[in-house]
Amino acid sequence: MAKKMTNAEINAVLTGMIGQSVGWHDSKLARERADILDYYNGKKPKQQHSGSASYVSTDVYDSVEAMKAQLLETFVSGYDVVTFTPRNGDDIRQARIETEYTKYVIYQQNNGYDLFSQTIHDGLIARVGVCKVYWDTTTVSVDEEFSGLSPEEAEGLIAQDEVTDFNAELRPDGYKGKLTRRIEDAQVRIDVIPPEEFLIETDAVSLEATQFCAHRTLKTRSQLIEMGYDPKVVKKLPISTRTLVDFNAETYNRFDPVSTGMGTTAMQDASGKVLFYECFVRLDMNKTGEAKLYKVCKGGEVILDVQEVDRRPFVPFVPLPVPHSFWGNNFAARVVPIQNARTTLMRGILDHTATTINPRWQVLKGGLVNPRELLDNRLGGLVNTTRPDAILPLPQAQLNQFVFPTIEMLDKDREESTGISSLSQGLNKDAVSTQNSQGLVENLVSLSQQRQKIVARNFAYNFLVPLFFEVFRLVIENEDRKKVIQVAGDWVEIDPSTWAERKDVTVNFRLGYGEQEKEAARYVQIGSLINQDPVLQQGFGYEQRYNLASDVFRADGIKNINSYLLPPDKVQPPEPDPKEVADIEHKKAMSQAAMISAQAAAEKAQAAHALAELKAQIDMMQAQINSFKVQSEEKRKDFETVNRIDIAHRELAAAEALPQSEQKGIFSANS
Repeated sequence: MAKKMTNAEINAVLTGMIGQSVGWHDSKLARERADILDYYNGKKPKQQHSGSASYVSTDVYDSVEAMKAQLLETFVSGYDVVTFTPRNGDDIRQARIETEYTKYVIYQQNNGYDLFSQTIHDGLIARVGVCKVYWDTTTVSVDEEFSGLSPEEAEGLIAQDEVTDFNAELRPDGYKGKLTRRIEDAQVRIDVIPPEEFLIETDAVSLEATQFCAHRTLKTRSQLIEMGYDPKVVKKLPISTRTLVDFNAETYNRFDPVSTGMGTTAMQDASGKVLFYECFVRLDMNKTGEAKLYKVCKGGEVILDVQEVDRRPFVPFVPLPVPHSFWGNNFAARVVPIQNARTTLMRGILDHTATTINPRWQVLKGGLVNPRELLDNRLGGLVNTTRPDAILPLPQAQLNQFVFPTIEMLDKDREESTGISSLSQGLNKDAVSTQNSQGLVENLVSLSQQRQKIVARNFAYNFLVPLFFEVFRLVIENEDRKKVIQVAGDWVEIDPSTWAERKDVTVNFRLGYGEQEKEAARYVQIGSLINQDPVLQQGFGYEQRYNLASDVFRADGIKNINSYLLPPDKVQPPEPDPKEVADIEHKKAMSQAAMISAQAAAEKAQAAHALAELKAQIDMMQAQINSFKVQSEEKRKDFETVNRIDIAHRELAAAEALPQSEQKGIFSANS
């Protein structure tokens, strides 16, 4: 069975990967970023020679700040850019609550404005802006004083886990003293990493597919101990004699305006800084042929911690992505040639102006009485000459007629390269005039912002959405306390530990001024359209109107909707008008009376019909009885006839049985 990788083997792998990444970051890319910072700060292009114009065009600064301002206005203006998509109709409110809490973590707990401002700035001038998202369990020590405590109360304080230091003395009125309470301040932390501190493979295609990435920074020994590392090991770590300014030209240029150039010196051992690496690397730790993702922390060349993880805590923003490459194009670098050209042309104009106002002179030898009078170029000063042609100005070439058209051409080139035009900034005097309608100007502005919209979409889909998902996952995994947050003006109690992970979001952003008002106007127009349709109006009740008004409020950036409208579940049915109630009751009574009258008439008619039917049945039965009587009488008569015949037959038979002499007497008697 193969053995696990040792710390020495892990360190050897990391050293090679760090060396390759640092070789790129601390050389070619670092020089590019340092150069861009010089252009951004107006230090380049440098003055050609002393005495010439020192003007520097600020195209790089203007382009970066204009794009940053537009993106910040879009994503920090108060409305919902990213929202979790409800799973079904019953999940709408829960999705809204989870969206609001995730926004609270990003915008409130981590100062979303500053977070986005730094990330966008790094992306525009350094190709990539990187945020580090993690769960921080920082604890804060708070000193408290107490007095008049009973022995039971004092024992209760000592038994509390967060109380670390308890000093008290017993007095007649109880215990008095001080204690130290360690309060856990655990939450999601989002840090913007300086570009030079983020390391990744030079040929990385994406953050998810890379084999190695890391965060390199300097940390004090005290900070490492607070992070939970063994104090005995930390105290043996070598102190770095170099600062990050020494490591990287980009850092040097960033701090050059305020740096003394002497660096900093640790006054105490705990303040000594160690070069700390937090590496995320795929390693075949068990030597089975299957590489897994590990987080390896090292101070200098000492491995401090190794643990298997399921994801990297970094979220990058690439304003101008390049397919099949982690690194995008440098936005600011696209403007550097324009800044060089504009600076050169403007310096030429200024130098020509200065030379025209103060030309160089040709002086005839011996033509000046006192040469110092010419050297002292005072306004209205006298120069004594010996002859009229002693002083003549040197011929000065006229300014090239193509200078100003070239400057205009450079302005157009900058607009095409960056997508930031004077029209989109409201600086085009030809478009912003009384001759053009507001709608025409707004359409022109919208068309001029296409390049900016692409950068905004890259920020929304490739940075903000992954940031939302990562923050939400950390909240679900680590939040273990119930909290109360405000949603649409209502205070709602939440328990993030019971939430389920989400995979779908909706992105909706509006670039430029007036877009929010347009969105709100569209909702209002929809409401008017529904009100004008009698069929649609039947299903347009209070709840539907409340939802439409909520969308209008949110589009205008108003969050406290319930301060103006009651939620549908809190609306009481309106009390009816007494007059209307009386009319309704009167109509109801009349209706009931008419109903009773109709019912009585129906019952009377039914009774009459039933009586007629009964009479008909009685008549029919009487007829049947009469018929039966006739039939019975006839049957009775037939029965009597038959009976007499039968008696006659019997008598005849009896007579025939007598002697002849008797028969004659019987027949004579019968006859």
